[in-house]
Amino acid sequence: MATRPRPPIQDGSGTLLPRPRQGMAKRFPAPAPPLRLDVDRPGRGLVVVAVSGEVDALTAPRLEEMLTNRLRGSIGSLIVNLTDVTFLGTAGLTVLLRARLRAEVGGVGFWIVTGQSQSVLRALEALGLTDRLPTTPDIQAALARAVERVRRG
Repeated sequence: MATRPRPPIQDGSGTLLPRPRQGMAKRFPAPAPPLRLDVDRPGRGLVVVAVSGEVDALTAPRLEEMLTNRLRGSIGSLIVNLTDVTFLGTAGLTVLLRARLRAEVGGVGFWIVTGQSQSVLRALEALGLTDRLPTTPDIQAALARAVERVRRG
C-alpha cells in the first residue's frame, strides 16, 4: 500500500510551505565557545582578568560579577585582557564601561588589553569608545603602567 504525500503547511498569509521530510534531523548552529575568566595577581596590588570566548548578553553578567568583585577588594590596578575574545557585544562593552567607572570612583587604575583581536577593536571603534576606555595593545605595556601607578600609590 503506497503512502500518500502529506499536504503542504499553510502559513498565516496563505503561502504554502513544504513539510519537512520525516527523519531529517533539525540543524542547529554550533554552540558558542564558553566564556572563560582567569584571574592572575602578577604583583602586589595588581590584578589581571584574562577573558576568552564570546562576551555577549548571555555571558556579560559573569564578566561583570568578576570585575565588580575584584574592584571591591583592595587593589591598586585592574587589567582586563581581551586578547582571546572572539566576540564583544554591546552588553560586554557596557560591562567594561561600568568597570572603568567603578575603578575611577575607587581610585583604581584600569586598563584593557586588546591585543590584535579584531572583534574587540572593531566593537570599540564602531561605538566610539576608544577614547572612553583606556586600551593598550599588549599586556606588557599595561603591566608597566599598572606597576608605575601602584608605586606612586
